[in-house]
Amino acid sequence: MDTLNDLLAACDLVSLHCTLTNETVQITNAECLQHIKPGAFLVNTGSSPLLDDCALKQLWIDGTIAGCALDGVETPPRS
Repeated sequence: MDTLNDLLAACDLVSLHCTLTNETVQITNAECLQHIKPGAFLVNTGSSPLLDDCALKQLWIDGTIAGCALDGVETPPRS
């Protein structure tokens, strides 16, 4: 895959395991999440600010994603 968007469009399961830093805050933002494969599952075992909660909620409402598992906690990013 050449880009994160290409990867999101191809994967049935997207799993985030990133450390929260200033560079990874909303690494999966609304623009990025619009490329997720319909029917995919999203798992976030990292910090909740890694993804855009509102965009994720909209994907769920629209039926775009099959499900999600969120185990992140809100903590300040590391420098």
